[in-house]
Amino acid sequence: AQTPFLGNAASGGGAKILTTQQLPASTHPTGHKAFASVTGWYDSTANKTYSFKLYMQDTSGSSGYVLVGETRFKANTNLYAQFALSGSLTNPTTGVVNMKLEVTRTGTSGVYANDNSTATDVVSEVSGFMLGAR
Repeated sequence: AQTPFLGNAASGGGAKILTTQQLPASTHPTGHKAFASVTGWYDSTANKTYSFKLYMQDTSGSSGYVLVGETRFKANTNLYAQFALSGSLTNPTTGVVNMKLEVTRTGTSGVYANDNSTATDVVSEVSGFMLGAR
C-alpha cells in the first residue's frame, strides 16, 4: 500500500506515521532487548529533504517514545529513493514494546527548513521485522 504525505508546514502535512508494530512482553525473567529493521522506497520532489525516524516505547516504564534510528536524504531531482533503518532499545525489558516509523519532508535548506508545498509524495513497500533478543 502507498502512503501519501505533504510538506511539514503544509496544510495537512507534517510527520506521517508509516507503520506501527508491537512486540509482546517477554516471559524470560531478565526480559529481552527490542530490535527492529525497516525498509521501503519513496518518490521524491526536487530540492526537498526527507527524514525517516524509527521510535520505540517500553510500556513497562513511564517514558514515551524514544528515537532509535534515523536517516535523511536531500533530493536534487525528482527520483525514487530507498530507505533502510534499524534500531534497538538500550535496556532489556519484560514489558510490551511499541514501535513506529515516521517520515517528514522539509525544504531545500535541510531538516530545519519548512516546506509549505502541498505536492504529494508517496512511500511504498514498507517492510521489516521486530524481535526481542536476549
